[in-house]
Parts: sequence; structure tokens; C-alpha cells
Amino acid sequence: MKTILLAGVLGVASLGAAALTIQPSQTTEAEAPRALTDKHLAFLAGHWVSESPDGAVVEEHWLEPVNGSITGMLRWRNAAGEIGLLEILTIQTEDGQGIFRWRHFDKDLTPWEAEKEVPSIVAIESFEGNKLVMVRHPDGSSRTPAKMTYDGSVPGELTATLEFDTGRDPVVIAFKRR
Repeated sequence: MKTILLAGVLGVASLGAAALTIQPSQTTEAEAPRALTDKHLAFLAGHWVSESPDGAVVEEHWLEPVNGSITGMLRWRNAAGEIGLLEILTIQTEDGQGIFRWRHFDKDLTPWEAEKEVPSIVAIESFEGNKLVMVRHPDGSSRTPAKMTYDGSVPGELTATLEFDTGRDPVVIAFKRR
């Protein structure tokens, strides 16, 4: 498995969060997909940062969850500090299913050509503790990862794993809470 700290090159989302004043409660068993609660999403809230050995930085900021939904943004900067891409991120319940959508933008907020009409979409397959497992939604494009996992089970760390069904190596993005 290849570990990469550069989400922007692959055009895929990563998640993040910063120090919380309230420790999120964790579920204890894997739960079948259903409506999300603030409890399921609280571990994402805040500011997460991933720095690559070459100096590139991926940051994600998530607002506190409200009514089972959460909104965030991602900023990727190269080693020179120049913004390479931005993302808008949302996780919410739709028709009883947790849905994560994101859309990529250039630094001038021009949406990426492949996402002008439809954002990337994955459905939450399961949640257990501070871990979300997601799979490509039927409405998602083939560019969307086949499976994504966000694991915040280690305090102060968030690991985003993106798996593809195109023969491409998985991408692992290791974030630290700021």
C-alpha cells in the first residue's frame, strides 16, 4: 500500500478536525447504515493537517455537526505554499442513508471540469466508534473512490484511506489534529 500525503494530485477528498472542547462519544458496535447523528460525526470537527516530506500540506476544517450533518473544506498547498486546490465537503443523511459529497475547485474557485454538473458522492456503509466506512454511491462517477475509510480511533489522529477499483494503489492520508 502506498502512503501519500497529497490528496489534491489524485483529486480525492480527505477529512479533518481540530481540538474539541467536548470529547465525542463513541458507538461500540458496527452499525448498519441509517440516519447519522451528531455523535457519529463529532470526531471530524475541527482542524486536521497532513504534511508530506516534500513540504506539501493538506488541511481540512470541519464545523461542529448540527442535526446529523457536517460541513467542511479542504485546502492543498504545494511546498512553495501555493494553493493547488480547494474542496467543499458535506456529510448528511438523505433518505435514511449517510451521504458524503465533495467538489473540487481551482484556487480561483473554478470547479473542476469533471465535477461541474455532479460532485463526488459516496454512501456511508457503516460507522463504528470514530470510524466511517463509505462506498461509491450509484450516482457517483467512476473517478470517485470505490471505498473510503475515515478512522479517528487514535486520539489526535485521522487516517483517510481511499481505495480504487481501477488497479490504482490505495491512498492513505495521515492527519494530525491542530
